[in-house]
Amino acid sequence: SYLTDADLRKFFSNTLNVYDETTVRTDYQDKLRDKMALDSKIQSAYIIADDKKTIDGVGKTHERDIYSDYIKSEQGSIVNDSATNWFFFGVDDEADKALDLDIDNYCFRIAKKMNNDSAIMIINISDDFIRSTMKSLDPGKGGYVSLITEQDEREFFSDANVKTDKSVIYGTDF
Repeated sequence: SYLTDADLRKFFSNTLNVYDETTVRTDYQDKLRDKMALDSKIQSAYIIADDKKTIDGVGKTHERDIYSDYIKSEQGSIVNDSATNWFFFGVDDEADKALDLDIDNYCFRIAKKMNNDSAIMIINISDDFIRSTMKSLDPGKGGYVSLITEQDEREFFSDANVKTDKSVIYGTDF
């Protein structure tokens, strides 16, 4: 598991020499890239950190402190406050801007702090995958199928044409 891997823990705690650090980064970029290639559900995958240590599934090197910027966002703050929980979020402009990771076409994000290290694993799930699954549920004429993320109460509809400024389903008494 990425979360308990000894090499990753050493990588994020700055206890590797330069050669080993480069090897670990390359190995995990390859693992994330392979996972993304084999699993159509995953739009993008990252382990974000500061000091140019972000591991990006597309192999991009990031020059800024992405972890510090992300935990300043409401979403990042929630994730950073718990090393034991997995969090599910909808699309979030503030967090996306902080991450600046060329993210598009995802419907929800899974995020988990890497134990007590200053690093967070982020997996963005493809909106095409979720919509294709949701479309198999037929609510009938005038009905909606929606995925609602509890952490931020965001709604994601099976019909890409449904655009709303406020919740249609969340918080509604039926």
